[in-house]
Amino acid sequence: MHRQQSFTLVGWIVKSSLLVICFLTLGCSGRNIHKDLKADTDVLVRQWTMPTQKDILSGFSVNPEYANSFFYENTLIFGSRTKGVISLYPSLNQIRWVLPIENGIQSEISLYDDTLYFGGGDGFLYSVQADTGRVNWRYSVRNTLLSRPVFSNGRLFVTAADDTVYAFDAGTGEWIWHYRRR
Repeated sequence: MHRQQSFTLVGWIVKSSLLVICFLTLGCSGRNIHKDLKADTDVLVRQWTMPTQKDILSGFSVNPEYANSFFYENTLIFGSRTKGVISLYPSLNQIRWVLPIENGIQSEISLYDDTLYFGGGDGFLYSVQADTGRVNWRYSVRNTLLSRPVFSNGRLFVTAADDTVYAFDAGTGEWIWHYRRR
């Protein structure tokens, strides 16, 4: 029985080695049918850098960023835990507008039509014009919003850190209902 197990182990090792050799020699991409194409070395070359935090030690951020970034028309909009919401022209590396928010952005930002929705570190849910950075309305939930705001049928839904789900009128910011899980 022991001898049969060692033959099985040796067979497995040989088969695995042959499989690795096949992958290394043949490659995963198959044969090159487009010989006229050349490698583009400028694909992932950094063009510019903009720091969003002042307190960076040894290359590690003191406060990790949780907000997402996205394009709106010809600008890049993103949230920062130290600066708030920033809109810039990426081709020029020039800031279009900044909306400072105490304790920055704590949730992901949602974009619906031309309006941004997000939770600030100050305990407010925000509705902001994407083109100007003007605040349409804000609502105090007095807690950190953890979820990305979700828009459906004119309503906005968010979840706070205390396991409370809120529903708001997306146009006016009026509270509709909330539910707190036990």
